[in-house]
Amino acid sequence: MKEDGITRGVAATEQEEEAWIGYTHSAQTERIVEVKKRDANNNSQNRLVETEVMAQNGKGLE
Repeated sequence: MKEDGITRGVAATEQEEEAWIGYTHSAQTERIVEVKKRDANNNSQNRLVETEVMAQNGKGLE
């Protein structure tokens, strides 16, 4: 069986297994970084909205 060109299962060599593990780890790391960036952007946007609502309600920043 092959996934992304790397043989999986009993026939896979140790080198192929290490390459696969490295590939999946780097892909997961990139995904985590993207999620953290998106969360940071969302948090910034949420703070901006809260500030605008407070200003509209006549409240200043605390």
